[in-house]
Amino acid sequence: MTNKFYRLFQSFDYGLLIAIVIPIIGILPTFGEGLANGADAPFHAHRIYALSELIQSGNLYPRWITYFHMGYGYPIFNFYAPLATHIGAWMHLLGFDVTTAYNLTNALAWSIGSIGTYLLARTFLPIRVALLACVLWVYAPSRFFEFWWQGSLAQIVGTSFVPLVFYGIIRTTKSPTLKNSLWIAVPFAIIVLSHTPTTYMTALFIAPVCILLPLNVKIPREILRRWIYIGAGLVISAGLSAIFLLPVLAEVQFIEIAGDLPDTVEFLRGNFGTLTEIFSLPTIIDSTDATLVMPRALGLIGGILSIFGLLALIKHRKFEIALLLAVGLGVTVFLAIEPSLDLWLAIPSFRNLRFPERILRIGAVFIALLGASSLLFIPKRWQTLGFFSLSAIVILQALPMMHPRDDDRTWDNLSAVNEIMMEFEEHNWGTTAYDEYEPYWGEVTPLDMPSDVESYINAPFQIRLLESDIIRESDTLLSTQIGNNQIQIVAEKDITMRFRQFYFPGWEMRIDGEPFPIRPDERFGLIEATLPEGTHLIQLDYVGTSIQHFATIITIITAIGCIILIWRGNARHSVSYTDQHPINGQFSVLVVGGMIVFALVNTFILQDILFRIHSPVEQPHYMQTAVNATFDDNITLLGYTLDSDTISLDNPLGIRFYWRINHETEKDYRPIIQLVNLSVSESWAVNQPLDFEGGKISQLSPDQFISDGHKLELFDNAPPYVGKISVQLLHSKNEGIVTTLSDGSDRLILSDVIKLDVSTHPYQGNSANIRLGDLLTVQCIDLTTDGDYFNIDIHWQVNQPSTIDYKMFIHGLNSEGEIVQQADRLPLDGNYPSSYWQPSQNLTDTVMLGFDESITTIALGLYNPDDDSRVPVTDRNIQSDHIAIQTEDKSSCAA
Repeated sequence: MTNKFYRLFQSFDYGLLIAIVIPIIGILPTFGEGLANGADAPFHAHRIYALSELIQSGNLYPRWITYFHMGYGYPIFNFYAPLATHIGAWMHLLGFDVTTAYNLTNALAWSIGSIGTYLLARTFLPIRVALLACVLWVYAPSRFFEFWWQGSLAQIVGTSFVPLVFYGIIRTTKSPTLKNSLWIAVPFAIIVLSHTPTTYMTALFIAPVCILLPLNVKIPREILRRWIYIGAGLVISAGLSAIFLLPVLAEVQFIEIAGDLPDTVEFLRGNFGTLTEIFSLPTIIDSTDATLVMPRALGLIGGILSIFGLLALIKHRKFEIALLLAVGLGVTVFLAIEPSLDLWLAIPSFRNLRFPERILRIGAVFIALLGASSLLFIPKRWQTLGFFSLSAIVILQALPMMHPRDDDRTWDNLSAVNEIMMEFEEHNWGTTAYDEYEPYWGEVTPLDMPSDVESYINAPFQIRLLESDIIRESDTLLSTQIGNNQIQIVAEKDITMRFRQFYFPGWEMRIDGEPFPIRPDERFGLIEATLPEGTHLIQLDYVGTSIQHFATIITIITAIGCIILIWRGNARHSVSYTDQHPINGQFSVLVVGGMIVFALVNTFILQDILFRIHSPVEQPHYMQTAVNATFDDNITLLGYTLDSDTISLDNPLGIRFYWRINHETEKDYRPIIQLVNLSVSESWAVNQPLDFEGGKISQLSPDQFISDGHKLELFDNAPPYVGKISVQLLHSKNEGIVTTLSDGSDRLILSDVIKLDVSTHPYQGNSANIRLGDLLTVQCIDLTTDGDYFNIDIHWQVNQPSTIDYKMFIHGLNSEGEIVQQADRLPLDGNYPSSYWQPSQNLTDTVMLGFDESITTIALGLYNPDDDSRVPVTDRNIQSDHIAIQTEDKSSCAA
């Protein structure tokens, strides 16, 4: 026994121990005073509480939560993958509070992801390189954005198993056995049971890998054999996840899903990132900012290391791996930026993912493996030093994001009432952001608060008659709540009554122990029944549907089969490690101890001292230009920061505004940000979200400011001019009512001039070739009349820049050379002054001159308004100070 234990100790891969502990530096700061205030975090906390209560009552796989959706019930776990919530719920049942259970589930996921990355990397990389891959995966900036900003525990758990799926495919390809197929089946089933969007994204990436990887064998029979075992793994995965998948597919017809939202495409467009953001360095968070500004990034360090890693793999002749990883990372980055919008819309239901940055969680696997491969450039004897050095740089990059703020949500005693109140105040029906799974049986969705909401503290799963129906039938009906799902009635006649629960397949009513028919009411889609006269005991239970029961049986049978296969299956190993420099136990203990010590120092000392900015509320640290303009006598625009002074069709303009309130208010506002022409008569780009990025103004404290980022995308028909930024605020509760500034104006025009980088095309035809000094060449002048005006279209090409804003004169002359009509003006209606013209630009201006029969010649040209000096004109080698157009000639645009 002693010798066996010693051999096991000697053969143990201590890299696994290090991989498990690598996330500790990032995990420890997540355990704050409460729940990190990520967008979805409260939903998951309430789900954990509800699920743990139901499990405690004996319902091991609940699908319907009776008190969700304001006490009307919601099929949350029938359609939202529940595994992450189950993990949190069981931790809560072990004695941890809900917040700690949430954080422990997150910590477990990070460690599993690190282990999966290590195992995947070890299939083709040495041990120290594989550990660097773990560091890159764990400390990708998108990981911290996922926890602190997005707060989706389900996504955190789901994405942590993605590396293991890829590992399973490689393992099964190298050694195709049914037991090895479980390395595909189990991780992918966990993803399916954890998070549907991650399932979809993972499937898109593993599908080509499953097809292409076995082709390396070259023998058709062996290729087919590997395909069969990979397919077997996917089939087993489907069996394991049938408990969730089959009811979703069969019963999705009974709900309105989020994909029906009318703004899905625009929402997608507004959430694409840029290459600069994806490969950016995180900045230190300003704690005075109510908006948590975190980059959705793979990180600059990872991007740089990936380039060197790709070259190192090629140098070591690992061409196939280099190609697969490069393509994987390239596809990831492409799907995260706006040029991929058409692809998002073309792939069935892909648009319903709504947040393109989700795809970066898959890309983190590719950048981890590529970035770690850069260590192959270093000789093996120096790879330990290289691992420590590069790991330190990667972790240093992530330090500013590890504990960005202290605004945790706390509950003294979490209960169902907290969830109902959250829905009522924040309109997060059913603990979902968009009411994704609303039963569709009724015409109107009731959203009223239960009359005695405090009763849900001790009886969260109570099912009761609709209060309005009880009041209506109070003369003929007496009802008494016996238990959560039992009501005793005394009815003087047959009465049609509704319950405060949505109808959905799977509900069962019994009266005095006998089944009784129910139906959805037409108005609200609530459970309705005609109750018989007399004294009766009514019991209402959600017992599930046939497909739910069938799916559960399939999952149980498949799980039993997997256990038998693990116990009795072929134990042949599939991945051989050829690392000549293993890690011993002493070294691993030293590394693990060092990481734990640094994690403690970072959490309790460094995060508060080095990685936190506390700006004065009037002077945000990252604000570049001060404004201090007050709207509605209360909300002040402190200033803004522009990403650039240029906008184009391919490069939107990013701008971040900084607002504060002078005193607390119950008012809420919506910003409207536009790129307008200089005369403020036309808009070329607009962004008008439903709310500020950091939340509602009514929730803002005067000792904070709120930053609000916008991305302006240029309209296709925008001209090659310059523009300015227009800022307006609408009252959220009074749609269409615009707030005013202290001077009474309804908008603020910022001082910055924005250049519109729009390509122009020269006039196609014979050029008039009239030169105005060295400034421009007139290519064509087209003259028409409409009875009231001479309409003159002038096409010209700019030859060189100017510092002068010239004016244009248009004079209608009679045969004596006298001015009959005059229309001096700025070129292009003043919307593009000549001091901004760029060489090689082709511009067209349309001017109008009052019609008069005595006009025989129209003279036009440019002059300097400072001294009235005219720009010299050269027409067919004739020098003049104007262009002369004979009214009978009509046009110089003949082709």
